[in-house]
Amino acid sequence: MPELWRRLTRQEVLDAVPSGTLSPKLRKWADLGPAILQLPDDIKDRISQAAASKDDATLKCKWQANTERQVRLRAKHPKREEPCVPKPSIIEHNDVDSVDMHLYMQLPTVQEMQSCIAAFIDATGNEAL
Repeated sequence: MPELWRRLTRQEVLDAVPSGTLSPKLRKWADLGPAILQLPDDIKDRISQAAASKDDATLKCKWQANTERQVRLRAKHPKREEPCVPKPSIIEHNDVDSVDMHLYMQLPTVQEMQSCIAAFIDATGNEAL
């Protein structure tokens, strides 16, 4: 029943029980395991609580180390969405008024598109070569 003491060392098991409960001569887990199983339930509970507190402390250490590692990683690699230098606004640096900008952003008319296509065909057709 190793789940009772989980990851405790032999010394931690001996520290969790009252002194004199287990013989310090029990050096191997093969000898210590059956002796622990013969202990009263309240002492088994103390061993189980010591194991649970050790597991909690281990998880807390891992969580803290992971958090510190993430902080270091974020410090090395800033987010890509945030530019280091703010982008200048196009309108601030252009002297073009909004009417000209509106005309510039319109789609070409059908006649302009047809004339561009005809000019392209004339320039790249067999007759041009």
